[in-house]
Amino acid sequence: MAFPQVGEREVVDETVIQHPAADKKSVQATQLLLLALKALSQRTVIALSNLFTLIGLASAFWLWWTVLVNPTVNQLVGVGGYSVFLLLLEYVRRIR
Repeated sequence: MAFPQVGEREVVDETVIQHPAADKKSVQATQLLLLALKALSQRTVIALSNLFTLIGLASAFWLWWTVLVNPTVNQLVGVGGYSVFLLLLEYVRRIR
């Protein structure tokens, strides 16, 4: 059963019910607000996606900065592996 739209009539138990008509400006304002919120949410998702890349870059930089003070072979291999892992994540994200 579909809900009646604004300004339509509905028959309930042989009684006609007139639904109140909303004024045109308030309907347009509501539609404009919903459109603006949709655009804002899409921009938020894009910003969070770019934030993921920035966090990965910052963590790799911090790891390299702390390891390069007095590196061992295992530390260099580990940080290099982490960097390759981040590059692969970015590659996979950019493919889609």
